Amino acid sequence: RLICVFQSHTYSRTAALFDEFVAALQSADAVIIAPIYAAREQNVYGVSERALSDALRERGVTADFALDFADTAHKLRKLLTPDDTALIMGAGDIEKIYPYLLS
Repeated sequence: RLICVFQSHTYSRTAALFDEFVAALQSADAVIIAPIYAAREQNVYGVSERALSDALRERGVTADFALDFADTAHKLRKLLTPDDTALIMGAGDIEKIYPYLLS
């Protein structure tokens, strides 16, 4: 299985590309939406990690959102089996997940 962790870059980009992100991510067997990297933006767009995961679930994808990187790592560890591939992609500070995965 392909398990994808996705961190979107900025609220404005998440709002503008919401449908495209959902279409691309639905190819994965399971998706965890990590906290959106704000990059000094305020969320005036009404988008959220929960909204992305809800849209994926509506399309039949196993999906969840995470509150922070510790939660992201915890959810990824619970999903992974030895034969799975984890794809972690994002912008900004997604690398902050790695210490949680290694501990």
